[in-house]
Amino acid sequence: MIAAVRGYALGGGCNLAIACDMVVAGEGAVFGYPEVKRGLAATMVTPGLVHRIGPKAAFELLTLAEDISAEKALSLGLINRVVADEAVLAEAERMADVLLDYDANAIRVTKRVFLKSRELRLNDALDASREAMLLTRETGR
Repeated sequence: MIAAVRGYALGGGCNLAIACDMVVAGEGAVFGYPEVKRGLAATMVTPGLVHRIGPKAAFELLTLAEDISAEKALSLGLINRVVADEAVLAEAERMADVLLDYDANAIRVTKRVFLKSRELRLNDALDASREAMLLTRETGR
């Protein structure tokens, strides 16, 4: 999934965007987690954020509740690309078109190994990737 973000992506909206495989944001996009400013605990958004950008950056975003620019989101690894606001949808569609030209199974297996690699220790992730490679060679899928 590729998210195309223009304008504000705050709280759950921010988490929805970063839960996508890739995120294209307009230069004017704003990301953040304002929950604690509103007297709410940022419970549902915390796990995904911590896993994506690490504990220090995540804790700062969640507790200071400051909005950040698309450029800052890019530097934190929350998003993949920043483009002109009017080019957001076209860039997301261009990226999707590139993926459509590739073998769907290759992308599916790559994504599966990628997701496992985020959860596992390095040695276990290497084992999982080797197993996936061998399986795809055996089955051709």
